[in-house]
Amino acid sequence: MVNEVALVLLFGLFGWKVAVLYLATGLVVALVADWTLGRLHLERHLESWVLEAARGASVDVLQERLPFAERTPALVIDGGVKSTGKVLPPEDILALLRTGSAA
Repeated sequence: MVNEVALVLLFGLFGWKVAVLYLATGLVVALVADWTLGRLHLERHLESWVLEAARGASVDVLQERLPFAERTPALVIDGGVKSTGKVLPPEDILALLRTGSAA
């Protein structure tokens, strides 16, 4: 819970006391969160393949190699095309492909 860049900036801007306070607070928050999550015993909610992978067993997640079009949801592809069309209209895209610069 401690960002090293923020720690250096706090040290440079406000001095070592503020930086140490930030460091100590971040470590306490991280330790309390770790202890709390450990007490909840959330392992029972994991899928079986995650537990097998944690034990070191070889887990084959993908049984077959899927082509790119089947791996990428249509929503992402369609959304990308629609958003690109709003920023750069199709006629500009064609011009860009033909000449190397948009009209």
